Amino acid sequence: MELTVCAYDDLDDPNLRDAWLGLQVEPGTSIFSTLQWCQSWANTLGRNCTPWVLTACNRDGVVGLWPLCVDRSASPRWVKFLGSDGVRGDHLDVLCRPAHHDAVLGAFLDYLQRDTRMFDGLLLDGIGVESKSNALLEQWCKENRYRTVNREIQTLPHVNLPGTFDE
Repeated sequence: MELTVCAYDDLDDPNLRDAWLGLQVEPGTSIFSTLQWCQSWANTLGRNCTPWVLTACNRDGVVGLWPLCVDRSASPRWVKFLGSDGVRGDHLDVLCRPAHHDAVLGAFLDYLQRDTRMFDGLLLDGIGVESKSNALLEQWCKENRYRTVNREIQTLPHVNLPGTFDE
């Protein structure tokens, strides 16, 4: 699949908005990866970050989107998931149809490899353990001689509710 990657730094760009709204309905999309969440986060908690949303397009249009940002509050400049700082978002990932996942993430990683002047490192906390992205990112890091650090998976608190009010 031939893909072209573009980067956006304006979350209000109408082309980005239409593509994002179309892709965020794909199964498995986290609330923390939706346009609505990311816009709200960028206007409040994310003021030290510059949006850097990558899109992957083929001849049919946008087939993938990776909501990232560059944290410029300190050195090093980290690329992170847009909307995750301060809230510990979970199940963060690329947005695309499952059949396009490997090609889309591969195109995004190739783009990152070519455009390293924007950042000093990747800090991609919050990818779900079941995501195919974990293995692809690990392999990409090995191939490009990047050091990886796997952190303990954050378990989000939850309460098991009874089946009825009487239980």
